[in-house]
Amino acid sequence: MSWWQQETTHSLAELWIVAGVAFVAGWVAFSSMPLVSPKSRKMLGLPARIALGPLPLLAAATVPFLASMKDVEGLSMGLKLYSVAILVLAVLRVVYAGWIRRQGDLLRHGQRTAEKVTAAQSFLFVVAFLVVSAVVAIVLDRLPLLWT
Repeated sequence: MSWWQQETTHSLAELWIVAGVAFVAGWVAFSSMPLVSPKSRKMLGLPARIALGPLPLLAAATVPFLASMKDVEGLSMGLKLYSVAILVLAVLRVVYAGWIRRQGDLLRHGQRTAEKVTAAQSFLFVVAFLVVSAVVAIVLDRLPLLWT
């Protein structure tokens, strides 16, 4: 039987570990974003970005929390969805690091807005999002086979 045909099961402990790793990866990714104050249009400092970093992650954490109210299988699925979503965002942050850095530099040097996103860039992002989502989901699904 091939590796992609084998049945995989995840313990709740494994899912919590993966969700914790995803949380930390997402925190680092969100904290490294060039955030701009809406009032002063100035870049926020590192302490503010570190403090704001976990907010989207905590909002996304409502998925496993709400799913856990139903049963353990709901918690398992919620943790999987949370982990895939946050890890995809963290990977895409790394993939688009150069472009994001360039946008931050534009804002830091006094330009009022970042450059406009073209249709080709939007299409490329959607394709990258779909590919990274599939790869992260497959890797997370196959983790137990790597550990055995």
